[in-house]
Amino acid sequence: MTEKAERNFPAAQIYLAQSEFDFWTDESKGTNDMMKTFVGGARKHLLPNRERIVFIKDGQEILPGIQVIATPGHTVGHMSYMITSEGKTLCNTGDTMHHHVLSMLKPRAAFAFDADGQQGAETRGRMLDRLAADKTLMLAYHFPWPGLGYVARRGDAYRYIPEVLQPVL
Repeated sequence: MTEKAERNFPAAQIYLAQSEFDFWTDESKGTNDMMKTFVGGARKHLLPNRERIVFIKDGQEILPGIQVIATPGHTVGHMSYMITSEGKTLCNTGDTMHHHVLSMLKPRAAFAFDADGQQGAETRGRMLDRLAADKTLMLAYHFPWPGLGYVARRGDAYRYIPEVLQPVL
């Protein structure tokens, strides 16, 4: 890649699980048209940046206040991040949850867009258990804007409680 000058963040490091890198850079994973597209896109961006990648593991504190949580299922090396600062904690769940109602009501149901639906369902259940028990604020990408809220247990299911945002004046 001669695009160092074209990189948006030329000095950035990339934090990634080894299993994620290995999966997405393995050309043999492109067994159908959709996977060929995904693997091709990943290889295009990961391989030229290999020297910038730092491989991370579950439980590791990668930067002060940022701890890695292995949440496999959506992808083989999917990670979520527990971010703590000034006594407050936020969990960035990434793609662990896919819908603010379905993921709460049927958390242990497999999801078609997970690489391993059963593993994704197990991971989602563990994550929701933890978030509800610890009353941790979470960020869920696929939830309604801004995707910030809390999880409360409701029998075998959960309820998503959006965070009330404070305007910045």
